[in-house]
Amino acid sequence: MSIPRNLSQLADNYDPTLNVLTNGANASSNGITLNATTVSVSYSIPTSYNGLSAGPVTVNAGITVTVQSGSTWVVV
Repeated sequence: MSIPRNLSQLADNYDPTLNVLTNGANASSNGITLNATTVSVSYSIPTSYNGLSAGPVTVNAGITVTVQSGSTWVVV
């Protein structure tokens, strides 16, 4: 797995039409992957993508999470 060393490498993996940053695989050196407990920015999960959050998760007032047709968001 190649780890980006600068922002230009990250930019190569960003698709602004989908607002998605991609990478080959997520890995955790200590066995724990973290996510925030609060969604504070509106987000749309693109068609044919799925989202996963460890919960509970709170969506702030005035913020929306849109799950496009053919996609799923699961909070476990």
